[in-house]
Amino acid sequence: MNLDSFALCRPFPGEAQSGDLAVIEQHGEQLFLGLIDVAGHGPKAHALAVECGEYLRSHLLDEDLTGLLQGLHRHIRYSRGAVAGLALLDASSGELNFAGVGNIYACTLGRAGRTLISRSGLLGQIMPSVRQEHTRLRLGELLVLCSDGVHSRDLETLFTNTKGGDAKNIATELVERFGKDTDDASCIVVRRGAAA
Repeated sequence: MNLDSFALCRPFPGEAQSGDLAVIEQHGEQLFLGLIDVAGHGPKAHALAVECGEYLRSHLLDEDLTGLLQGLHRHIRYSRGAVAGLALLDASSGELNFAGVGNIYACTLGRAGRTLISRSGLLGQIMPSVRQEHTRLRLGELLVLCSDGVHSRDLETLFTNTKGGDAKNIATELVERFGKDTDDASCIVVRRGAAA
């Protein structure tokens, strides 16, 4: 598989556990990515994030991305709520599908970078009509998902400065440089193939 991926979740400063959670699961040539940000922070938010992650892992082969989000919404109904961004990436072709609810920021960075749109809402409370987006991640390009605990406005600069970097170094720099001190901060970074 010509994909380099890494996820990093940093708790709210002073907390031991994060209400953000990342899921990365490989199935053949398909790489499933999920980033969850539960409302609030601390142990209760962490417990719900773990429950969300377990739900995604146990259902990801049964549903498409929109079906997973709808099922997760039903599963955590009447909870404090969560936002989530889900992606499915084919390692061979670079075909990328994305669906999100809430303020998870997702984008591709490179020659043909674009922002992937999450629908406004809060899983467990307010479920919008979810739409799955399709695009292609070219060789050397990055896919980045980040919670609202990360300032996303300077990601293109980060990509330019780290063109040859691996996913772990880029994710670490992203959270360290752009993570907010007022929230949990998390991201998933995937690079496809050789650097451009």
